[in-house]
Amino acid sequence: MRLVSLQIENFRVLRDVKLNFTDQVIGLIGRNGAGKSSIIEAIAWALYGNQAARSGKGEIKSSFASENENCTVTLEFEIHDETYKVVRQLIGRNERAEVQLYRGEKSESVGVSETKGYIGELLGLDWAGFLTSFLARQQELNTLTDLQPARRKDHLAGMLGIERLDRAIKNVKEENRVSQAQAGMLQEQLQEKSSIELQVKQLTQQDELLSPKVKEVEEQSILAEKMLQEQTKELKAVQNQQASFERLRAELDAHQKTEKALWEREIELTSEIRQLVESTERIAVLSNQLEELGSIEESIDTLKQSAMTLELKKKLQGDLASIIHETSSCNDRLGDIQNRLSDIEKTLTEIPEEIEQIVATNRKLLEKDRDEYAIILAELKATKGQKEKLLTQIQQIDQLGAESVCDRCHRPLGKDIAEIRSHFGVELNSLDEQLLKLEERQALVSSQGKARKEELHELESKLTLRREGIQKREHLRKQGDEAKEQLKKLNERKKEVEADLSRMGNVVFNPEELNNLQLKLIELKKLQTEKEQLEGRLTRKAVAEGEKEKVGKQLAQERELISKLLLEKEQLQFSTEKYQSIVEKHALAQQEREKTRDSFISLKQKQELVKTELRGKKELQKKLADAEKQLEEIQVSQYYGVKLASLFSDFRGHLISRIRPTLADISSRLMTEMTDGRYTMVELDEKYDLRIMDNGEFYGVDRFSGGEKDLANLCLRLAISQALTQSAGLDRSFIILDEVFGSQDDGRKELILHALSRLKQFFPQILLITHIEDIRERVETLIEVRPTEFGWSGIKTDGT
Repeated sequence: MRLVSLQIENFRVLRDVKLNFTDQVIGLIGRNGAGKSSIIEAIAWALYGNQAARSGKGEIKSSFASENENCTVTLEFEIHDETYKVVRQLIGRNERAEVQLYRGEKSESVGVSETKGYIGELLGLDWAGFLTSFLARQQELNTLTDLQPARRKDHLAGMLGIERLDRAIKNVKEENRVSQAQAGMLQEQLQEKSSIELQVKQLTQQDELLSPKVKEVEEQSILAEKMLQEQTKELKAVQNQQASFERLRAELDAHQKTEKALWEREIELTSEIRQLVESTERIAVLSNQLEELGSIEESIDTLKQSAMTLELKKKLQGDLASIIHETSSCNDRLGDIQNRLSDIEKTLTEIPEEIEQIVATNRKLLEKDRDEYAIILAELKATKGQKEKLLTQIQQIDQLGAESVCDRCHRPLGKDIAEIRSHFGVELNSLDEQLLKLEERQALVSSQGKARKEELHELESKLTLRREGIQKREHLRKQGDEAKEQLKKLNERKKEVEADLSRMGNVVFNPEELNNLQLKLIELKKLQTEKEQLEGRLTRKAVAEGEKEKVGKQLAQERELISKLLLEKEQLQFSTEKYQSIVEKHALAQQEREKTRDSFISLKQKQELVKTELRGKKELQKKLADAEKQLEEIQVSQYYGVKLASLFSDFRGHLISRIRPTLADISSRLMTEMTDGRYTMVELDEKYDLRIMDNGEFYGVDRFSGGEKDLANLCLRLAISQALTQSAGLDRSFIILDEVFGSQDDGRKELILHALSRLKQFFPQILLITHIEDIRERVETLIEVRPTEFGWSGIKTDGT
């Protein structure tokens, strides 16, 4: 696993931090409380969530962040040439937890639970394994050696992936348990075998008894069906006779009704013909009165046309007045626009076109002054804090004397107290000189910033004025074009209206004359309608006479047909009593047929049920035979499953026995490098206690000094990480060492750094977290964590 980049927002004391990781020994330096450990904690929190935090969820988000701001950590890393990115957040005032994992640009998991499982599978480590394998702290170097023997052994097994073998053993045992349960079920099923065989025999006998009965009832059903067919034939003959009788009766009733209707229609037509003869005289009178109707209609049309022309002329005159008024308003507006454009152009020429570039340049300069001022304030605050801490330490040393303990390496000062006092005095004078220089820089930068701020304010006002002027100019130009287009359309419309009025000339119209003519026309129209109605009725006379003649002929035909139908009905000789007797005989034959058919169907269904049940029992017999074969296969599988579980358990013991020599070998090589050959052999006994060879004998680590014990534990920790990366398939990974130099002298520090630089084939990225300043020049890349005056910490890397 290789770290690529880290981005932190509002996490602990870190406001906004961005880091890119290189394949080097990286030093992470800063005073206590600056936020060094928070950077490492952010890496672990991004991967494993709140379980990797030093405190509860409520203290993870920065105290200086607002309620609506989010706490976000984005970690990008590589595994097997694949790039992954995990983004973990606490959202809003409720600090809702969200996390998402990407492989390249593709989202692999969303949500806390899903991502936790994915990362555990991807890295092959849970949080405890990650902590022990990739992170070594001064106060935690003895974590593994302090465990009880049994727990230490199991913990190593889990770290090196042996728990996967444990899961395999568990799965094999579970499969054996399932197979045993299946075998028990199959044995229970086979207990029914003899009972099924007896049922098959009984059902076969029932089927043999039912077959002759079914045949007998089937023959009875066929005989009843023949008798029913004979009765049905006789019934159909008498039904045909009844149908003829009913048809004749219906036709006779219909013709009698038609004969009555024709007789009544003949009387109506005789009366209508007499009335039509009387209408001829009235038509002649009306014709004389309607002679002037045509001339009156022509006069009314002429007067209406004159009225319409006069109304149109008035409308056009109103349109012309409106067009003239709009033209005048449009000319006024166009003049106003041109005057305003002239004023704007004058204003724009007074402001340089490059004003935006000038403003941008001044903003950058002002921002640079602000950054410099913030840095000076932070340095002032940090220097004053260092001075106060130094004075406190001098006072504590004076009070406690040689028995006081170093706050970094936790060793008694002893005879070094005089040298320490002298060193503190030199540091105090140096801090006073730094404070004086910083205060002078602060005053200079403050004065320069105020002057630049006033100049920027004036330039921004001009920039705003120019932008507004350009916007107004474009708007007025657009309005001017619209006004010109409107003026053009108004002139065209004016010409069209004037031409229409010229064509109309003078128009004369008398409304009273039109009203009198319209009243007279109404009276004449009434007379015309009466005449038309009478003429329409008069044309009916010839039709009525022809229809009367036709009705007379139809009436004679109907009376002749009625006589023929009465004779045919009498000759049919239909008897209702005979018809009823035949219907009853047919019903009895039908009942007999239904009875025999029901008996046949009942017996047939019973026989089919027996046959179906017999087929089911035979199928069950077949399944029981298959179950016998399956039981035999399961018993064989159980035998080999037990053997496999035993082999897995033996193999697990073999793997665990190989852990100790592997770790001891790696630890010995590291110990030799870090002690410059002083100690060359390290071993782990059967309880996995760490032992060091000294003068040819192995001794427990408690026999050696605190620094030597820490060094031995560091070697074991690095050996565990190396073994873990090989076991998990992470051929190249990183390691984080937190304050591991506290108990080491300068020589040991140099040896440790030299040994770490030779581990790049396994750990291309080695992060050293320390407050020891003399490490600064000994690492390949330096990241310095600095508190600011605003309450949060920032970072400074090489070259920044």
